[in-house]
Amino acid sequence: MKKQQMFFLLFFVAVILSNMAYAQKKCSLSIELVGRSEKNIFITDPFFVGSFDELFSNKINIKDGKFTYDFEFSDVMAHVIVIENEWGHYMDSYTFFPVDGTLEIKLHKEKKHWENTFIGGDENKLFTKYRKEINEVFEENYKPIYHYQDSLDEIGLYYSDTMTTIYSLMDATKDKEEFQKYIEIRDALKEADLNLSEQAKTSMEELKKIIVQHSNKRAKYIAENQSIAMYYVLIKELKKAQRKKDVERMASLKEILKIYSDNFPEHPYTAMGKSILSVEEKTTVGGNYYDFNLADSNGKEYNFSELIKGKIAVLNIWAPWCGSCITKSRRLKPLYEKYKNDGFTVVGVASKHTNLERVHKTLTKETHPWLTLIDAPEVNSGINAAYGSSYVGGRTILIDKTGKILAVSPSIEDIKSVLENNATSGD
Repeated sequence: MKKQQMFFLLFFVAVILSNMAYAQKKCSLSIELVGRSEKNIFITDPFFVGSFDELFSNKINIKDGKFTYDFEFSDVMAHVIVIENEWGHYMDSYTFFPVDGTLEIKLHKEKKHWENTFIGGDENKLFTKYRKEINEVFEENYKPIYHYQDSLDEIGLYYSDTMTTIYSLMDATKDKEEFQKYIEIRDALKEADLNLSEQAKTSMEELKKIIVQHSNKRAKYIAENQSIAMYYVLIKELKKAQRKKDVERMASLKEILKIYSDNFPEHPYTAMGKSILSVEEKTTVGGNYYDFNLADSNGKEYNFSELIKGKIAVLNIWAPWCGSCITKSRRLKPLYEKYKNDGFTVVGVASKHTNLERVHKTLTKETHPWLTLIDAPEVNSGINAAYGSSYVGGRTILIDKTGKILAVSPSIEDIKSVLENNATSGD
């Protein structure tokens, strides 16, 4: 009887502790703008995926440079303060971690972003230390190269002659269609490494060396300072390595993630990190593609494997708010038209949409000549999770005739090369 009583007592205590762990906490932000006159700010998730309309839907008004803001949270995760038109600028200097209580924040002018302070909680203290010891130090290393690149730009020697001409045409035109055409040419020049002058290319090589040193320092700091703040930085590093297809860095970060996931098994960043690694394993070049069934805008369902059977195929996942996705789709059109009768196809998947009306408007305007299927609107839909497009606007996957993945996010030039070498004709 006593054993039963002890069991129920322990079970009761465990339930209480579990509920306490997931109970909502309240963070009270007390924010002051120093030397700034902006009237609006936004607070968002740094890993937010969606349109800018969604991102800036929760506007907070500022009066006399000060304001307070209360919100509830359960897990301690990074939040970013966006001051009007500064999205993406020095993001770490505007990042904070909520506390159960008051968090005092002072935000300085953009040029003095290193002076921003976040008083409250160990995670904010550590993240501030990280910013100063790692990011601020390397910012000084970047300055000479940035200064040199700016000087090249001022005298018209940063971009190649062709790219300079394209930018001039972009500035001069008022026609939206013409402007879009120039954007596509600009992107093609970047892909072909024809966008910069020789002097600029040399400086970029020097910059890349410092970026690698900076990345190594960050990884070391993450490994030596296990915390939620550094877990956030680790997830950022994993996403960056994934985006750049840096296999070597991904492998080293994977070892650090193993330690963090063991120490923080229930934290949302653990699931996010594992999802990133899972995508890398599923969409490995040489591996098999993820099959799925989806319907088109008329409700007719299709099986992906049946659509691409025996063909070289591009799976083109895109969101209606993703400008670069739409640009890439436009650049795919000439290849599709040239090779569509020679064993090549494209299957589009509209994803991460807030409403179908916007998808339909995009399809009407863009007139994609291939079949487009409609995915679920969720960021973490099965397709987004499988192909690593949950935290980006979209992704293209190049698949060979046997169903093996040839490339993840290939350039248009890469796709063109494969088709020239493998399509049945195309003349």
